[in-house]
Amino acid sequence: MSSLLKHKVAAYRSLASLLRAGVTFPAALEKNGRSPWLRSSMGSIQASFRSGNTVSETVAQHAAVFSPLESAVLAACERCGQLENACAYLGSHFELLQSLSVQTRLQLGYPLFLAGFAILSSGVPTLVEKGWIPFAVLVVPGFALLLAALGSLALIFQGVFHAARNIPLIERVLLLLPFLGPLYRDWIAFRFASVYALCTRTGIPILETLRLCGPASQSAILERACKTASREVLKGKTVGDILSAARILPDTLLPLWISGEESGDLDRCLDHWCAISADELRSKTKATVTFATRAFGILVMLGIAWKIVASAKGYFDSLNQLMDF
Repeated sequence: MSSLLKHKVAAYRSLASLLRAGVTFPAALEKNGRSPWLRSSMGSIQASFRSGNTVSETVAQHAAVFSPLESAVLAACERCGQLENACAYLGSHFELLQSLSVQTRLQLGYPLFLAGFAILSSGVPTLVEKGWIPFAVLVVPGFALLLAALGSLALIFQGVFHAARNIPLIERVLLLLPFLGPLYRDWIAFRFASVYALCTRTGIPILETLRLCGPASQSAILERACKTASREVLKGKTVGDILSAARILPDTLLPLWISGEESGDLDRCLDHWCAISADELRSKTKATVTFATRAFGILVMLGIAWKIVASAKGYFDSLNQLMDF
């Protein structure tokens, strides 16, 4: 995941620079065709451009390469001839995600070291008494179990988040979780508000904006709310009131949204909220990861302490038996 983010950051930074220099988007994309992110699909992407498809049409045809967020941002900026701004925005967005991914891995380093130390230390008596082969037989399954547990946990989290993006009920349950729920809500709102502000600023009609921003939010609830809003705005209702009824956006965003709609300055209000939220997201994500890794570290330390106590108890039990003889 972190490797993909790194390649996307580099590619979008390069695309923004080339587009500012006057290079067309297909040519700029071809110059980045060696990126592992694009390499396997570059042939079909260029074929789509040669067939006369626009950037937004080509991106939509390659959903396995470009996320809904990327599709929405590129489509919004293509309409106003500002693709370089779209690439700069996406580069900054993925750079934020990459930095958070690196911080997460660094935070996990120490508790994983403790877990490895606990596994190795549990086999020391066997190593002293019986040698290397029995030690390896005892320790290797422990490491295999640790890796299997970490892999299973990663798959579970991935499955839960994927299900939440498609099933509103699961997403509602996820939002109720302590620590994780509020952080998940803030990330949804950040993606949705930043893309909505971009679409509004570039003059995209409101119905098209709602169609793009729903999938870009990666939220089943918000996507459903956008579909509802597409029908209700034709009856005179405002998007802010409809989103408020969905009970998904944070309370700090809704008042700004409603006042921005009334004043006709919605894009600036959303940009202001996103600028503040970006720093808060970094802090909240770091705090959540720190809490989770410390809790894991405490569990590992408790396991080590239990092993030490058990070993000491065994030693003293053996000593008492010798003294009885």
